[in-house]
Amino acid sequence: MILRRLRGAFGTALTWATGWFVTGLLVITASNLLHIGFREYLDFSIFRALEYAGTVAAVGFFTGLAFSLYVAAAFRGRSLQQLKPATVALGGAGVAALFYLGWLAVFGGLASLVTSGLLLSFALPAALGGLTAYGSIRVAQRALPASLDPAGTLPA
Repeated sequence: MILRRLRGAFGTALTWATGWFVTGLLVITASNLLHIGFREYLDFSIFRALEYAGTVAAVGFFTGLAFSLYVAAAFRGRSLQQLKPATVALGGAGVAALFYLGWLAVFGGLASLVTSGLLLSFALPAALGGLTAYGSIRVAQRALPASLDPAGTLPA
């Protein structure tokens, strides 16, 4: 039972990391093509883009783990079909924003919270977390066959 939970949390974290990697790669490429934002990445190269996307993927991985803990704690005992994707997405947005703020504080120092601005510190991670959480729960609801788990409840 514990191995199944760990596998689920790890799978969620990998899914989030993959989604955040692709998003980070698209954002850094688009910002460099349009010459907006990210001054430290203005000398664009594929290696710099992959470095940025890798950092975003690392944040996504650990945020996915935190999201798994959130779902396990907040929705314990409810069936997967009872979960409303919008509610889960709101929770995922909150988890992502708080986790990213913590990530900045730990790895960037407290000064980075002030210099990075509200958009990068809160809005973008929240939007990405909400979208990823919504997608995760929708895929999980569609993937659960009724014959395998008639109650569809999350493990207690």
